[in-house]
Amino acid sequence: MPKASGPVAGHPPQELVRQQLDTILASESFRNATRLSRFLRYAVEESLASNAEVLKEHRIGLKVFGRKTDYDTRTDPVVRVEARQLRFKLADYYSRFGTADDVIISLPKGGYAAHFEWRSEGPDAATEPSARMAEFREPSVSQRPEPNIRTRRYPARTVILVALAAAAIVAGAITLAARRGHPLWGSMATDRSTNAEAHELYLKGRYYWDKRTPESLNLAVDSFTQAIVKDPGYAAAYVGLADTYNLLSEYTAMPEAEAFSRALAAAKKAVELDDRSVGAHTSLAFASFWGAWDPVMAEREYKRAIELDPNYVAAHHWYATMLNAEGRSRESLAQIERARELDPASATILADKAVILFKAVQKDRATAILTQLAESEPSFISTHRYLAFIYLAEENFDAYLSELGKVAGLSHDQEQLDLVSTGERAYAAGGGRAMLEAMQQRLAGYSSPERPRNYEMAQLCALLGENKRAIEYLQAAIGSRESSVLDMASAAEFAGLHKDPGWNKLLNQIRAARRSQ
Repeated sequence: MPKASGPVAGHPPQELVRQQLDTILASESFRNATRLSRFLRYAVEESLASNAEVLKEHRIGLKVFGRKTDYDTRTDPVVRVEARQLRFKLADYYSRFGTADDVIISLPKGGYAAHFEWRSEGPDAATEPSARMAEFREPSVSQRPEPNIRTRRYPARTVILVALAAAAIVAGAITLAARRGHPLWGSMATDRSTNAEAHELYLKGRYYWDKRTPESLNLAVDSFTQAIVKDPGYAAAYVGLADTYNLLSEYTAMPEAEAFSRALAAAKKAVELDDRSVGAHTSLAFASFWGAWDPVMAEREYKRAIELDPNYVAAHHWYATMLNAEGRSRESLAQIERARELDPASATILADKAVILFKAVQKDRATAILTQLAESEPSFISTHRYLAFIYLAEENFDAYLSELGKVAGLSHDQEQLDLVSTGERAYAAGGGRAMLEAMQQRLAGYSSPERPRNYEMAQLCALLGENKRAIEYLQAAIGSRESSVLDMASAAEFAGLHKDPGWNKLLNQIRAARRSQ
Protein backbone atom coordinates (compact mmCIF):
# COMPACT_ATOMS: atom_id res chain seq x y z
CA MET A 1 0.00 0.00 0.00
CA PRO A 2 1.24 3.60 -0.52
CA LYS A 3 3.32 5.02 2.27
CA ALA A 4 1.87 7.74 4.45
CA SER A 5 3.11 11.28 4.12
CA GLY A 6 3.01 14.10 6.65
CA PRO A 7 2.17 13.72 10.35
CA VAL A 8 1.11 10.30 11.57
CA ALA A 9 -0.11 11.11 15.06
CA GLY A 10 -3.49 9.65 16.02
CA HIS A 11 -5.51 7.35 13.77
CA PRO A 12 -4.74 6.89 10.06
CA PRO A 13 -6.88 9.05 7.74
CA GLN A 14 -9.88 7.38 6.14
CA GLU A 15 -8.47 7.44 2.62
CA LEU A 16 -5.41 5.44 3.74
CA VAL A 17 -7.59 3.00 5.66
CA ARG A 18 -9.65 2.38 2.52
CA GLN A 19 -6.51 1.93 0.43
CA GLN A 20 -5.27 -0.59 3.00
CA LEU A 21 -8.62 -2.40 2.91
CA ASP A 22 -8.45 -2.70 -0.89
CA THR A 23 -4.90 -4.04 -0.63
CA ILE A 24 -5.95 -6.67 1.91
CA LEU A 25 -8.98 -7.81 -0.09
CA ALA A 26 -6.88 -8.16 -3.25
CA SER A 27 -4.29 -10.31 -1.47
CA GLU A 28 -3.93 -14.08 -1.69
CA SER A 29 -5.26 -14.39 1.86
CA PHE A 30 -8.66 -12.90 0.94
CA ARG A 31 -8.94 -13.31 -2.83
CA ASN A 32 -11.15 -16.43 -2.62
CA ALA A 33 -12.71 -15.75 0.78
CA THR A 34 -15.88 -14.03 -0.42
CA ARG A 35 -17.83 -14.12 2.85
CA LEU A 36 -14.92 -12.90 4.95
CA SER A 37 -14.13 -10.14 2.44
CA ARG A 38 -17.73 -8.95 2.60
CA PHE A 39 -17.61 -9.06 6.41
CA LEU A 40 -14.35 -7.09 6.58
CA ARG A 41 -15.54 -4.39 4.17
CA TYR A 42 -18.77 -3.96 6.14
CA ALA A 43 -16.92 -3.72 9.46
CA VAL A 44 -14.40 -1.21 8.10
CA GLU A 45 -16.92 1.06 6.38
CA GLU A 46 -19.33 1.15 9.30
CA SER A 47 -16.48 1.71 11.77
CA LEU A 48 -15.18 4.61 9.69
CA ALA A 49 -18.70 6.05 9.75
CA SER A 50 -18.88 5.49 13.53
CA ASN A 51 -22.07 3.48 13.11
CA ALA A 52 -21.77 1.44 16.31
CA GLU A 53 -25.42 0.43 16.23
CA VAL A 54 -25.11 -1.48 12.96
CA LEU A 55 -22.06 -3.41 14.18
CA LYS A 56 -24.21 -5.67 16.33
CA GLU A 57 -24.29 -9.44 15.84
CA HIS A 58 -27.89 -9.64 14.64
CA ARG A 59 -27.51 -6.75 12.20
CA ILE A 60 -24.34 -8.26 10.71
CA GLY A 61 -26.12 -11.57 10.26
CA LEU A 62 -28.81 -9.77 8.24
CA LYS A 63 -26.62 -7.47 6.16
CA VAL A 64 -23.52 -9.60 5.59
CA PHE A 65 -24.69 -13.21 5.75
CA GLY A 66 -28.23 -12.89 4.39
CA ARG A 67 -30.05 -14.22 7.43
CA LYS A 68 -33.80 -13.62 7.75
CA THR A 69 -35.04 -10.95 10.15
CA ASP A 70 -36.28 -13.49 12.69
CA TYR A 71 -33.02 -15.43 12.97
CA ASP A 72 -31.82 -16.11 16.54
CA THR A 73 -28.15 -15.44 17.33
CA ARG A 74 -28.32 -17.88 20.23
CA THR A 75 -28.93 -20.82 17.90
CA ASP A 76 -27.18 -19.50 14.77
CA PRO A 77 -23.59 -18.46 15.61
CA VAL A 78 -22.61 -17.55 12.03
CA VAL A 79 -21.31 -14.09 12.97
CA ARG A 80 -19.23 -15.31 15.91
CA VAL A 81 -17.73 -18.15 13.88
CA GLU A 82 -16.93 -15.96 10.87
CA ALA A 83 -15.46 -13.24 13.09
CA ARG A 84 -13.02 -15.80 14.48
CA GLN A 85 -12.05 -16.84 10.96
CA LEU A 86 -11.67 -13.20 9.94
CA ARG A 87 -9.18 -12.60 12.75
CA PHE A 88 -7.15 -15.60 11.54
CA LYS A 89 -7.25 -14.29 7.97
CA LEU A 90 -6.09 -10.81 9.00
CA ALA A 91 -3.22 -12.36 10.98
CA ASP A 92 -2.32 -14.42 7.93
CA TYR A 93 -2.30 -11.35 5.67
CA TYR A 94 -0.08 -9.27 7.95
CA SER A 95 2.31 -12.16 8.60
CA ARG A 96 2.74 -13.07 4.92
CA PHE A 97 2.01 -10.04 2.76
CA GLY A 98 1.56 -6.93 4.89
CA THR A 99 4.79 -6.78 6.85
CA ALA A 100 5.73 -3.41 5.30
CA ASP A 101 2.26 -1.83 5.45
CA ASP A 102 1.97 1.27 7.60
CA VAL A 103 -1.74 0.88 8.43
CA ILE A 104 -2.98 -2.01 10.57
CA ILE A 105 -6.64 -3.05 10.36
CA SER A 106 -7.82 -5.43 13.07
CA LEU A 107 -11.05 -6.78 14.55
CA PRO A 108 -10.46 -6.86 18.32
CA LYS A 109 -12.14 -9.60 20.31
CA GLY A 110 -15.24 -8.65 22.24
CA GLY A 111 -17.00 -6.86 19.39
CA TYR A 112 -17.25 -6.40 15.64
CA ALA A 113 -15.94 -2.86 15.18
CA ALA A 114 -12.75 -2.58 13.13
CA HIS A 115 -9.72 -0.86 14.67
CA PHE A 116 -7.17 1.19 12.72
CA GLU A 117 -3.68 2.17 13.79
CA TRP A 118 -0.20 2.92 12.55
CA ARG A 119 2.30 0.08 12.55
CA SER A 120 5.06 2.38 13.79
CA GLU A 121 5.60 5.97 14.85
CA GLY A 122 6.05 7.19 11.29
CA PRO A 123 6.90 6.27 7.74
CA ASP A 124 10.56 6.95 8.34
CA ALA A 125 10.77 4.88 11.49
CA ALA A 126 13.29 2.05 11.54
CA THR A 127 12.10 -1.23 10.12
CA GLU A 128 10.59 -3.40 12.78
CA PRO A 129 12.71 -6.44 13.65
CA SER A 130 9.73 -8.69 12.96
CA ALA A 131 10.00 -7.87 9.27
CA ARG A 132 12.99 -10.21 9.10
CA MET A 133 10.72 -13.21 9.66
CA ALA A 134 7.54 -11.92 8.09
CA GLU A 135 6.31 -15.25 6.80
CA PHE A 136 6.05 -16.67 10.32
CA ARG A 137 4.79 -13.74 12.37
CA GLU A 138 1.29 -13.91 13.87
CA PRO A 139 0.66 -10.28 14.86
CA SER A 140 -1.74 -9.64 17.73
CA VAL A 141 -2.61 -6.26 16.32
CA SER A 142 -5.56 -5.72 18.61
CA GLN A 143 -3.22 -5.86 21.58
CA ARG A 144 -0.34 -3.76 20.26
CA PRO A 145 1.18 -1.46 22.91
CA GLU A 146 0.60 2.27 22.59
CA PRO A 147 3.55 4.32 21.26
CA ASN A 148 4.23 5.73 24.71
CA ILE A 149 4.52 2.33 26.38
CA ARG A 150 8.08 3.09 27.49
CA THR A 151 6.90 5.99 29.63
CA ARG A 152 4.58 3.87 31.76
CA ARG A 153 5.44 3.16 35.36
CA TYR A 154 4.14 0.14 37.24
CA PRO A 155 4.02 -0.43 41.00
CA ALA A 156 7.06 -2.26 42.36
CA ARG A 157 4.85 -5.10 43.65
CA THR A 158 3.46 -5.67 40.14
CA VAL A 159 6.93 -5.78 38.63
CA ILE A 160 8.07 -8.31 41.24
CA LEU A 161 5.02 -10.54 40.71
CA VAL A 162 5.48 -10.49 36.93
CA ALA A 163 9.17 -11.34 37.33
CA LEU A 164 8.36 -14.23 39.68
CA ALA A 165 5.73 -15.57 37.28
CA ALA A 166 8.16 -15.44 34.37
CA ALA A 167 10.81 -17.20 36.45
CA ALA A 168 8.33 -19.93 37.37
CA ILE A 169 7.45 -20.47 33.71
CA VAL A 170 11.09 -20.77 32.71
CA ALA A 171 11.76 -23.09 35.66
CA GLY A 172 8.86 -25.26 34.53
CA ALA A 173 10.25 -25.40 31.02
CA ILE A 174 13.69 -26.38 32.29
CA THR A 175 12.08 -29.15 34.37
CA LEU A 176 10.49 -30.45 31.16
CA ALA A 177 13.89 -30.36 29.50
CA ALA A 178 15.27 -32.59 32.19
CA ARG A 179 12.97 -35.37 30.98
CA ARG A 180 15.23 -37.10 28.50
CA GLY A 181 13.68 -37.21 25.06
CA HIS A 182 11.11 -34.45 25.56
CA PRO A 183 10.80 -32.28 22.42
CA LEU A 184 12.51 -29.49 24.33
CA TRP A 185 15.58 -31.65 24.89
CA GLY A 186 16.04 -32.47 21.24
CA SER A 187 15.85 -28.83 20.25
CA MET A 188 18.32 -27.81 22.95
CA ALA A 189 20.80 -30.38 21.68
CA THR A 190 21.37 -28.30 18.56
CA ASP A 191 20.62 -24.92 20.12
CA ARG A 192 22.94 -22.34 18.59
CA SER A 193 21.40 -19.14 19.92
CA THR A 194 23.77 -16.82 21.71
CA ASN A 195 20.90 -14.50 22.58
CA ALA A 196 19.81 -15.10 26.18
CA GLU A 197 16.46 -13.35 25.70
CA ALA A 198 15.64 -15.51 22.68
CA HIS A 199 16.44 -18.68 24.58
CA GLU A 200 14.32 -17.65 27.56
CA LEU A 201 11.39 -16.88 25.23
CA TYR A 202 11.88 -20.29 23.64
CA LEU A 203 11.71 -21.97 27.06
CA LYS A 204 8.50 -20.10 27.84
CA GLY A 205 7.07 -21.23 24.51
CA ARG A 206 7.80 -24.88 25.30
CA TYR A 207 6.18 -24.51 28.71
CA TYR A 208 3.00 -23.16 27.13
CA TRP A 209 3.10 -25.67 24.26
CA ASP A 210 3.22 -28.61 26.66
CA LYS A 211 -0.06 -27.53 28.31
CA ARG A 212 -2.01 -28.00 25.06
CA THR A 213 -4.92 -25.66 25.70
CA PRO A 214 -6.24 -23.01 23.26
CA GLU A 215 -4.92 -20.24 25.49
CA SER A 216 -1.52 -21.80 26.09
CA LEU A 217 -0.95 -22.61 22.41
CA ASN A 218 -1.62 -18.99 21.46
CA LEU A 219 0.85 -17.91 24.14
CA ALA A 220 3.34 -20.40 22.71
CA VAL A 221 2.99 -18.82 19.24
CA ASP A 222 3.70 -15.41 20.76
CA SER A 223 6.73 -16.66 22.70
CA PHE A 224 8.32 -18.50 19.76
CA THR A 225 7.65 -15.54 17.47
CA GLN A 226 9.34 -13.16 19.88
CA ALA A 227 12.29 -15.54 20.16
CA ILE A 228 12.68 -15.46 16.36
CA VAL A 229 12.50 -11.66 16.39
CA LYS A 230 15.37 -11.63 18.91
CA ASP A 231 17.37 -14.19 16.89
CA PRO A 232 16.20 -14.87 13.30
CA GLY A 233 18.74 -17.67 12.98
CA TYR A 234 17.47 -19.63 15.97
CA ALA A 235 16.39 -23.01 14.55
CA ALA A 236 14.87 -24.29 17.80
CA ALA A 237 12.41 -21.38 17.92
CA TYR A 238 11.20 -22.24 14.41
CA VAL A 239 10.79 -25.86 15.56
CA GLY A 240 8.66 -24.66 18.47
CA LEU A 241 6.54 -22.54 16.15
CA ALA A 242 6.05 -25.47 13.76
CA ASP A 243 5.11 -27.80 16.62
CA THR A 244 2.52 -25.29 17.82
CA TYR A 245 0.91 -24.82 14.42
CA ASN A 246 0.86 -28.60 14.02
CA LEU A 247 -1.51 -28.69 17.02
CA LEU A 248 -3.55 -25.54 16.56
CA SER A 249 -6.17 -26.99 14.21
CA GLU A 250 -6.79 -29.80 16.70
CA TYR A 251 -7.03 -27.68 19.84
CA THR A 252 -8.53 -24.47 18.43
CA ALA A 253 -10.78 -23.44 15.55
CA MET A 254 -7.87 -22.50 13.27
CA PRO A 255 -8.50 -24.02 9.81
CA GLU A 256 -6.28 -27.00 9.01
CA ALA A 257 -4.99 -25.58 5.74
CA GLU A 258 -3.83 -22.45 7.52
CA ALA A 259 -2.25 -24.24 10.47
CA PHE A 260 -0.37 -26.87 8.46
CA SER A 261 0.90 -24.43 5.83
CA ARG A 262 2.47 -22.35 8.59
CA ALA A 263 3.85 -25.44 10.29
CA LEU A 264 5.46 -26.59 7.04
CA ALA A 265 7.02 -23.18 6.42
CA ALA A 266 8.45 -22.96 9.93
CA ALA A 267 9.73 -26.56 9.92
CA LYS A 268 11.42 -26.14 6.53
CA LYS A 269 13.08 -22.97 7.80
CA ALA A 270 14.34 -24.85 10.88
CA VAL A 271 15.82 -27.63 8.71
CA GLU A 272 17.42 -25.00 6.47
CA LEU A 273 19.02 -23.35 9.51
CA ASP A 274 20.14 -26.61 11.14
CA ASP A 275 19.91 -29.89 9.25
CA ARG A 276 21.00 -31.80 12.36
CA SER A 277 18.06 -30.57 14.43
CA VAL A 278 16.07 -33.66 15.39
CA GLY A 279 13.11 -31.47 16.30
CA ALA A 280 13.09 -29.82 12.88
CA HIS A 281 12.93 -33.14 11.03
CA THR A 282 10.20 -34.42 13.38
CA SER A 283 8.05 -31.31 12.93
CA LEU A 284 8.52 -31.44 9.17
CA ALA A 285 7.48 -35.10 9.16
CA PHE A 286 4.26 -34.39 11.08
CA ALA A 287 3.23 -31.49 8.83
CA SER A 288 4.23 -33.43 5.71
CA PHE A 289 1.90 -36.32 6.54
CA TRP A 290 -1.16 -34.57 7.97
CA GLY A 291 -0.87 -31.28 6.10
CA ALA A 292 0.83 -32.04 2.77
CA TRP A 293 -0.43 -35.64 2.45
CA ASP A 294 3.07 -36.81 1.65
CA PRO A 295 3.69 -40.08 3.55
CA VAL A 296 6.95 -40.78 1.72
CA MET A 297 8.54 -37.54 2.83
CA ALA A 298 7.04 -37.90 6.31
CA GLU A 299 8.50 -41.38 6.83
CA ARG A 300 11.88 -40.25 5.53
CA GLU A 301 11.90 -37.31 7.97
CA TYR A 302 10.84 -39.46 10.95
CA LYS A 303 13.60 -41.96 10.21
CA ARG A 304 16.10 -39.12 9.86
CA ALA A 305 15.04 -37.72 13.25
CA ILE A 306 15.35 -41.12 14.95
CA GLU A 307 18.75 -41.62 13.32
CA LEU A 308 19.91 -38.27 14.75
CA ASP A 309 18.56 -39.07 18.23
CA PRO A 310 17.08 -42.54 18.94
CA ASN A 311 15.75 -41.24 22.27
CA TYR A 312 13.75 -38.31 20.94
CA VAL A 313 10.23 -38.89 22.23
CA ALA A 314 8.22 -36.86 19.72
CA ALA A 315 9.74 -38.70 16.75
CA HIS A 316 8.59 -42.10 18.05
CA HIS A 317 5.25 -40.73 19.25
CA TRP A 318 4.22 -38.92 16.06
CA TYR A 319 5.63 -41.64 13.82
CA ALA A 320 3.32 -44.04 15.66
CA THR A 321 0.25 -41.93 14.85
CA MET A 322 1.21 -41.85 11.17
CA LEU A 323 1.75 -45.62 11.06
CA ASN A 324 -1.63 -46.10 12.73
CA ALA A 325 -3.35 -44.01 10.06
CA GLU A 326 -1.53 -46.05 7.42
CA GLY A 327 -2.95 -49.27 8.89
CA ARG A 328 0.46 -50.54 10.04
CA SER A 329 -0.74 -51.51 13.52
CA ARG A 330 2.21 -53.66 14.65
CA GLU A 331 4.78 -51.01 13.74
CA SER A 332 2.58 -48.33 15.27
CA LEU A 333 2.35 -50.15 18.62
CA ALA A 334 6.13 -50.67 18.66
CA GLN A 335 6.75 -46.95 18.16
CA ILE A 336 4.21 -45.82 20.74
CA GLU A 337 5.63 -48.27 23.30
CA ARG A 338 9.10 -46.84 22.68
CA ALA A 339 7.72 -43.35 23.26
CA ARG A 340 6.08 -44.55 26.49
CA GLU A 341 9.39 -46.02 27.70
CA LEU A 342 11.13 -42.71 27.11
CA ASP A 343 8.39 -40.57 28.68
CA PRO A 344 6.10 -42.72 30.88
CA ALA A 345 4.44 -39.66 32.47
CA SER A 346 3.06 -38.26 29.20
CA ALA A 347 -0.74 -38.15 29.08
CA THR A 348 -0.61 -37.34 25.36
CA ILE A 349 1.33 -40.49 24.51
CA LEU A 350 -0.93 -42.64 26.68
CA ALA A 351 -4.05 -41.23 25.01
CA ASP A 352 -2.66 -41.91 21.54
CA LYS A 353 -1.71 -45.42 22.61
CA ALA A 354 -5.36 -46.00 23.51
CA VAL A 355 -6.45 -44.92 20.02
CA ILE A 356 -3.96 -47.33 18.46
CA LEU A 357 -5.27 -50.13 20.67
CA PHE A 358 -8.86 -49.30 19.71
CA LYS A 359 -8.05 -49.59 16.02
CA ALA A 360 -6.19 -52.82 16.73
CA VAL A 361 -9.54 -54.17 18.02
CA GLN A 362 -8.62 -53.90 21.68
CA LYS A 363 -11.62 -51.72 22.46
CA ASP A 364 -12.01 -52.51 26.15
CA ARG A 365 -8.36 -51.73 26.91
CA ALA A 366 -8.54 -48.51 24.93
CA THR A 367 -11.70 -47.29 26.64
CA ALA A 368 -10.36 -48.17 30.10
CA ILE A 369 -7.15 -46.19 29.51
CA LEU A 370 -9.00 -43.15 28.24
CA THR A 371 -11.61 -43.25 31.02
CA GLN A 372 -8.90 -43.36 33.71
CA LEU A 373 -7.00 -40.58 31.96
CA ALA A 374 -10.13 -38.40 31.76
CA GLU A 375 -10.61 -38.81 35.51
CA SER A 376 -7.01 -37.97 36.37
CA GLU A 377 -6.63 -35.09 33.87
CA PRO A 378 -10.15 -33.80 33.13
CA SER A 379 -8.93 -30.68 31.28
CA PHE A 380 -6.94 -32.64 28.67
CA ILE A 381 -8.92 -32.18 25.44
CA SER A 382 -7.60 -35.13 23.43
CA THR A 383 -8.87 -37.72 25.89
CA HIS A 384 -12.44 -36.46 25.58
CA ARG A 385 -12.17 -36.19 21.79
CA TYR A 386 -10.97 -39.79 21.51
CA LEU A 387 -13.69 -41.06 23.84
CA ALA A 388 -16.28 -39.15 21.81
CA PHE A 389 -15.32 -40.82 18.53
CA ILE A 390 -15.21 -44.27 20.22
CA TYR A 391 -18.68 -43.77 21.70
CA LEU A 392 -20.04 -42.46 18.39
CA ALA A 393 -18.71 -45.51 16.52
CA GLU A 394 -20.31 -47.76 19.17
CA GLU A 395 -23.55 -45.74 19.02
CA ASN A 396 -23.36 -45.01 22.75
CA PHE A 397 -24.98 -41.63 22.17
CA ASP A 398 -25.38 -40.51 25.80
CA ALA A 399 -21.65 -40.87 26.40
CA TYR A 400 -20.84 -39.42 22.97
CA LEU A 401 -22.76 -36.20 23.64
CA SER A 402 -21.22 -35.90 27.10
CA GLU A 403 -17.65 -36.22 25.82
CA LEU A 404 -18.22 -34.01 22.77
CA GLY A 405 -19.64 -31.34 25.06
CA LYS A 406 -16.46 -31.44 27.13
CA VAL A 407 -14.34 -31.06 23.99
CA ALA A 408 -16.39 -28.06 22.87
CA GLY A 409 -16.19 -26.40 26.28
CA LEU A 410 -12.47 -26.93 26.73
CA SER A 411 -11.65 -25.70 23.23
CA HIS A 412 -14.06 -22.72 23.48
CA ASP A 413 -15.71 -23.77 20.24
CA GLN A 414 -19.14 -22.12 20.21
CA GLU A 415 -20.07 -23.81 16.96
CA GLN A 416 -19.49 -27.24 18.47
CA LEU A 417 -21.29 -26.28 21.69
CA ASP A 418 -24.34 -25.39 19.61
CA LEU A 419 -24.02 -28.68 17.73
CA VAL A 420 -24.00 -30.61 21.01
CA SER A 421 -27.05 -28.69 22.28
CA THR A 422 -28.88 -29.56 19.06
CA GLY A 423 -27.98 -33.22 19.50
CA GLU A 424 -29.06 -33.31 23.14
CA ARG A 425 -32.48 -31.82 22.40
CA ALA A 426 -33.11 -34.19 19.51
CA TYR A 427 -31.89 -37.22 21.45
CA ALA A 428 -34.17 -36.43 24.38
CA ALA A 429 -37.14 -36.04 22.04
CA GLY A 430 -36.62 -38.85 19.56
CA GLY A 431 -33.63 -41.04 20.35
CA GLY A 432 -30.42 -41.80 18.47
CA ARG A 433 -31.62 -41.51 14.90
CA ALA A 434 -33.31 -38.18 15.58
CA MET A 435 -30.06 -36.96 17.17
CA LEU A 436 -27.96 -37.96 14.16
CA GLU A 437 -30.39 -36.33 11.72
CA ALA A 438 -30.60 -33.09 13.72
CA MET A 439 -26.81 -32.85 14.07
CA GLN A 440 -26.43 -33.62 10.37
CA GLN A 441 -28.74 -30.75 9.48
CA ARG A 442 -27.00 -28.31 11.81
CA LEU A 443 -23.51 -29.37 10.71
CA ALA A 444 -24.35 -28.83 7.03
CA GLY A 445 -24.94 -25.16 7.79
CA TYR A 446 -21.54 -24.78 9.44
CA SER A 447 -19.38 -26.06 6.60
CA SER A 448 -17.42 -23.38 4.73
CA PRO A 449 -14.42 -23.30 2.36
CA GLU A 450 -12.25 -22.16 5.26
CA ARG A 451 -13.50 -24.88 7.59
CA PRO A 452 -15.09 -27.75 5.61
CA ARG A 453 -17.02 -30.37 7.62
CA ASN A 454 -17.39 -33.09 4.99
CA TYR A 455 -15.71 -35.84 7.02
CA GLU A 456 -18.00 -35.27 10.01
CA MET A 457 -21.02 -35.28 7.69
CA ALA A 458 -19.81 -38.58 6.24
CA GLN A 459 -19.63 -40.08 9.74
CA LEU A 460 -23.23 -39.14 10.50
CA CYS A 461 -24.44 -40.39 7.11
CA ALA A 462 -22.68 -43.73 7.59
CA LEU A 463 -24.26 -44.21 11.02
CA LEU A 464 -27.67 -43.41 9.51
CA GLY A 465 -27.11 -46.06 6.85
CA GLU A 466 -26.96 -43.44 4.08
CA ASN A 467 -24.03 -45.10 2.36
CA LYS A 468 -24.24 -43.23 -0.94
CA ARG A 469 -24.25 -39.84 0.79
CA ALA A 470 -21.45 -40.94 3.11
CA ILE A 471 -19.26 -41.81 0.13
CA GLU A 472 -20.10 -38.50 -1.55
CA TYR A 473 -19.07 -36.60 1.57
CA LEU A 474 -15.86 -38.60 1.86
CA GLN A 475 -15.06 -37.71 -1.75
CA ALA A 476 -15.65 -34.06 -0.87
CA ALA A 477 -13.43 -34.44 2.22
CA ILE A 478 -10.63 -35.73 0.00
CA GLY A 479 -11.17 -32.79 -2.35
CA SER A 480 -10.98 -30.28 0.52
CA ARG A 481 -8.00 -32.11 2.01
CA GLU A 482 -9.44 -32.71 5.49
CA SER A 483 -6.75 -34.52 7.44
CA SER A 484 -9.22 -36.87 9.18
CA VAL A 485 -9.83 -38.62 5.87
CA LEU A 486 -6.32 -40.09 6.06
CA ASP A 487 -7.62 -42.19 8.95
CA MET A 488 -10.84 -43.37 7.32
CA ALA A 489 -9.69 -46.86 6.28
CA SER A 490 -9.57 -47.98 9.91
CA ALA A 491 -12.51 -45.88 11.19
CA ALA A 492 -15.12 -48.18 12.76
CA GLU A 493 -18.08 -46.04 11.71
CA PHE A 494 -17.28 -46.70 8.04
CA ALA A 495 -17.18 -50.50 8.35
CA GLY A 496 -20.57 -50.71 6.65
CA LEU A 497 -19.17 -49.01 3.54
CA HIS A 498 -16.43 -51.56 2.85
CA LYS A 499 -18.61 -53.71 0.59
CA ASP A 500 -19.86 -50.73 -1.38
CA PRO A 501 -18.30 -50.43 -4.88
CA GLY A 502 -17.49 -46.80 -4.12
CA TRP A 503 -15.25 -47.65 -1.15
CA ASN A 504 -12.27 -48.90 -3.16
CA LYS A 505 -12.65 -45.92 -5.46
CA LEU A 506 -12.26 -43.68 -2.40
CA LEU A 507 -9.09 -45.47 -1.33
CA ASN A 508 -7.69 -45.09 -4.84
CA GLN A 509 -8.67 -41.42 -4.81
CA ILE A 510 -6.63 -40.87 -1.65
CA ARG A 511 -3.64 -42.68 -3.16
CA ALA A 512 -3.88 -40.52 -6.26
CA ALA A 513 -4.08 -37.35 -4.16
CA ARG A 514 -0.90 -38.40 -2.36
CA ARG A 515 0.95 -39.23 -5.56
CA SER A 516 0.14 -35.77 -6.89
CA GLN A 517 2.14 -34.11 -4.14
